[in-house]
Amino acid sequence: VYDRPEFAVPASVEVLCDSAPGGARLLWPDTLGQEALLAARAESVTGYEPLLPSRVAAVHARLRGTWQWLSAEGQARLFAENAGLLGRMGLGCLLSARGDPDLFGQAGFRLAGESPDGVRIYRYPGGLPRSRLVFDAWRAGSGAEALDAVLGDFVDPLKSVVLEGEGPPLPGCSGSPGGASEISAYRAEEVRVRTSSACPAYLVLADTHMPGWTATVDGRPAPILRPPILFRAVEL
Repeated sequence: VYDRPEFAVPASVEVLCDSAPGGARLLWPDTLGQEALLAARAESVTGYEPLLPSRVAAVHARLRGTWQWLSAEGQARLFAENAGLLGRMGLGCLLSARGDPDLFGQAGFRLAGESPDGVRIYRYPGGLPRSRLVFDAWRAGSGAEALDAVLGDFVDPLKSVVLEGEGPPLPGCSGSPGGASEISAYRAEEVRVRTSSACPAYLVLADTHMPGWTATVDGRPAPILRPPILFRAVEL
């Protein structure tokens, strides 16, 4: 148990980062601050559960191990190299009690404030919404190919979801694709999302898929399409 006051989450984080459940996620790479994040009900990209699904562990391995042991310069370089992945995970802010602000700035983070105890709050403008509609699927032939697609920049996450294996394309539509999704309720065992779309679409929720989750669309059961590395998707 780590009972250290410097791990307290600054009160300004919720205002600056929209870190309430279902909002933006935080990244706190250089402190053992998970207990404080949990107490403040602020969500971290690394999560609270030490047991990781094997494919999430594969992402961690691809990111060259745990970043807690990297220098500030190494952290900034790691974030810059994987900015697309962090954006897909809904990252909104980075908290850091050390490190050169210029290095984090080079990685795309913008200094938004600082707490009285020296914790800097950086906003990440590249973070995508936790829920989003896309109108196409990029099909991967294997898990390794899917991992390359998720971590690479050649699949636009605002247009396509990465799915493994063959499958029929979405039906076409006469109009131009367009729609909206909004998380209306977010609890530990239930997530509600309101959507509207003139065309068939995939709803992508940037939460790790775990056994036990089920989905309904307009009250009717619907299969969860598990993107092969991270997240959940439902066809609408």
